[in-house]
Amino acid sequence: MKNIFKVLSIACIGAAFTACVDDVKTPDRGDQIDPVPTVEGTYEGTWTLVYTENTTVTEYTCDGTIQLAPLTRVDEDGNSFVQKFAAYVTIDAAFSDNVGQSMNDLTSAANVSPLTNALSYQVYNSVTPNGFTKIAKDPDGTVVTYDTKIDDVDVTLDRDVNATFMGQIFPRTADGELTKGTPAYFDAVLEFEYIYQKTVMNGRRPVKLDCKQTYKFVGKLNK
Repeated sequence: MKNIFKVLSIACIGAAFTACVDDVKTPDRGDQIDPVPTVEGTYEGTWTLVYTENTTVTEYTCDGTIQLAPLTRVDEDGNSFVQKFAAYVTIDAAFSDNVGQSMNDLTSAANVSPLTNALSYQVYNSVTPNGFTKIAKDPDGTVVTYDTKIDDVDVTLDRDVNATFMGQIFPRTADGELTKGTPAYFDAVLEFEYIYQKTVMNGRRPVKLDCKQTYKFVGKLNK
């Protein structure tokens, strides 16, 4: 009998916690203004890439851009509409001395949110495997592959890698001060990284190498 009461007590506690979870609601943004029309455009600046292969670290830089554009969706009736607080982010970084890590017209959906201090905006995609997806390559452009089995058949496939990202946009006056008013320009910072392994032959023995590509963009959009 005591065991029955214990089971019933546990069940009641579980139900209580379930009810509490079901009562939680996603906060409403209210009358907040969609920030995308304010910050959309092409930001011109500098890309920095830090490429790590085991313990060897190499840094590259190049001129490049990020572009923010309104994100459009299609409803159940086939009508297109602009989704608020969201954007397409397109990146362009041509590393002439590291062609394998160059990126052209790589696009991802992103959330765009004003921060509580109203002096900056966050641009991010934090859901794996969303974000920027590409085929991993060596600095010279050689595609990184891996061996696997499909239906018990040995195959070699290109290694796809993906990276979620985080960025911030700062509205500034002509003097470079942060502003809540109409900005003269926007500063932008965007960061992400790819982590993966590749296999190389050391004599007749395959060796796995840990690889990491860390990208950072710093640029500006004139208004």
